[in-house]
Amino acid sequence: MLTSSKLPSYNFLYETYTNYSQEVKGIVKTYLIDCEKLPTKDYTYLPPCKDIARLPTITFLTPPERDYDPLKKQVSPIENRFSGDVTAEELLKATYKYIPMFATIYNSTKYFDD
Repeated sequence: MLTSSKLPSYNFLYETYTNYSQEVKGIVKTYLIDCEKLPTKDYTYLPPCKDIARLPTITFLTPPERDYDPLKKQVSPIENRFSGDVTAEELLKATYKYIPMFATIYNSTKYFDD
């Protein structure tokens, strides 16, 4: 989450971020970046920081493709912008879209017969 401590909603955003990050701890890496504390030269890497009206910005970064070899080519993550109510619950709902599922779902008991 990119934000600014100059925003009137900063304390609310900070609290929301804290609640959300506790819910996804160990599953999703989360970062809260206060643009006011960055040197302006770093704004090149974080364009929304240049314009406080564009904040807060919440982005989920996901791998570019399923099977890629970072040793063969350099890859950049896909940026998935969040556009919803900024609550821990809504952030969690959005997060579920990007967490891979490592389970197999069976719709019949025939798979269990041995």
